[in-house]
Parts: sequence; C-alpha cells; structure tokens
Amino acid sequence: MNQGKMPNAAKNTPWWLLGALAGFSVAVLAAFCALASNGIAFVLTLMAGVAAATGGMMMGFLFAIPSAGAPGPNGADGKGGNQGLGYQPSTHLEEVVDWLTKIIVGVGLVELKGIGRGLVAFGLLVVDAVKPQVVPGVGLLAQLTVVDFAVIGFLASFVWTRLHYPAIQVGTDLGVLELLRGLQDDIKSVAEVATAPVDAGVKVQIEPPPESSGSEDVVFSKIAEFQKAPKVFESDPNFVIFAGYPTTSKTRKITGRIDKSMQRALILSVRVEAIGESTLDGETVFLTHPTLDSPVRRVACINNSAETQFYSEGTFHVVAVMDEGKTVLMLDLNDVPGIPKWFRDV
Repeated sequence: MNQGKMPNAAKNTPWWLLGALAGFSVAVLAAFCALASNGIAFVLTLMAGVAAATGGMMMGFLFAIPSAGAPGPNGADGKGGNQGLGYQPSTHLEEVVDWLTKIIVGVGLVELKGIGRGLVAFGLLVVDAVKPQVVPGVGLLAQLTVVDFAVIGFLASFVWTRLHYPAIQVGTDLGVLELLRGLQDDIKSVAEVATAPVDAGVKVQIEPPPESSGSEDVVFSKIAEFQKAPKVFESDPNFVIFAGYPTTSKTRKITGRIDKSMQRALILSVRVEAIGESTLDGETVFLTHPTLDSPVRRVACINNSAETQFYSEGTFHVVAVMDEGKTVLMLDLNDVPGIPKWFRDV
C-alpha cells in the first residue's frame, strides 16, 4: 500500500470544478426565477436540488465504499496482525453495500423508463405548486436541477469516499488493534509480576535473630504489626507503623523506578543498595502493601543490592529492613521519579 501518494491525490482532486458547477447551477436557477419574478419557484426548485444532491451523495458513498480487511502487524496488509487478539473489523456494512449496489443497478436498468416518468411527474408537481403564478419552463428547470444536483452530489461523495474514507476506516481498526495489543501487554506484565517472588501466597514468618538488641526487637514487632494490618486499598500502614524512618542512612539507600506505565496502574521496582565502601549481604525484607499478593517479601542481597517489583494502582510507602533489623529505610512512592499526577491523587 503506497501511502505516500494519498496526500498528493487528495491535494490534486478538482473539488473546485464540482464547486464551480454547483455555484453555476444555483446562479442559473436564481437568474431564471428573478427574471420570472417568482421567489416560490426558486425556493421549491432549490430545495428539490438539495434533496437530489443528498440522495446522490448517499449513492456515491455506497458505490465507492471499499471492502475492509483485517489490518496486519505493519498496517492493513491482512497478514495476521490481530492473531490472538480476538478482534476482526466488522464487514457488515460492506456486505450490505454490496447487495444494495447490485439491487440499485439492476432495478435502475429495468426501470429507466420509470425514472423518466418520475422526473416528468416531478416537474408537473412543481408547476402545480407555483400556481397561479406559473412560470414557463419551471417544470423543465426543476427536472434539470434534480439531475444536475444528483450528479454533483454523487461525484463529490464518490471521490471523497475513495480518497478519505479508507484512511478513516483502516485507521480506526488499527487504533482498536493497538489498544488491544497494549492491554494484552499490560496483562502479560501484571501476570509476570504476579507470578511472584519467593514465598508468594504464603505468609512470611519474620523473626528477630537470636542475639538481637531491644531496638531490633522493636523493628520486628513493627513487621508483625504490619502483617496483621487489614487489606484495605486506601490504607497505608507502613506510614503509620514506621513513621519517621528515612530513605537514606550512612551506608544504605532506598530508591524506586517505574518499570511500566499502564492505564491507571504502574509496575514499580524498589531497590536498596549499599553506599560507598559498605557492603550489603544477607536478606532484605520488603514491606509493600497489605492488598498485594506478597505484602512481605524476603529478597536475597546480590552485589550489594536487593530489589522487588510489584503492581500498584495508587501510592503508599514501602519499607525495607536490612542487616537483621539494624537498618530500616522507608520510601514514599510519590517520590519515585516520573510518578504521574493521577497516581498521586489515588
């Protein structure tokens, strides 16, 4: 499909010719009725012309409408671009149009004489409508106006449909397919996140080390309190339970990033790492949100860092417990670079 030629074709279409023909027809009609000093004849004949143009435009659209094919992966080439998406562009309109055009052509050829008689009858109706101020030739003028405007409407609609309607039709179908592909990718991303770190679906037992100080016992009691928090979407238990903990210590820091932005949801990663020459080993306990599948996550530290990923539809605080409870850091997801406004407002 050579799309590069379409703009030039549209640009070079002689619309001015059809416009000039329509303007000339109206001018002749106005001049005739002005000479005859009969405004009623002008109004009636012009209205008949507008009605004929409308009918001609509908016929032009029916005869020019293209057949729709399923868009492919790189456009409307029909080569499997919608495989697995469960979407096929509707072809009902094309099927109806195909039948209608065949019926119209067949009936029109059979009833050519009837069409002529219909024009004559229409001219007589116009003559009767302007009585008693009958203008000589007004019936013929009305017949010519109907034919003239019907042809102009047909040509204008036919050319416009051939030039512009395919782009609208294919563009709409491709837009729907693109939306479906995006939703499919989002579902895959959520499924990958949901397939879980370690301990998914099992309540993680976090216990203090055998030789722990009083401050470390406080930290593990806070973890236990978090595990008992109710699964309420609007809640933020970490903010309440671990209030006051920083995002950076002398040897550790916690950061976040957006891995994928979806419709009204984000996939986020939260990372802790050692600063300077310090080392980070053992396990890091991440406390995310009670409504997630794995709100408490134990992640092994590799290369002086640990990271967890999760799906979220709104903001909350994430806590990371390191060094067997000696280090606790907390991150507000609102502080993650690039967080959109709608996410903050949830």
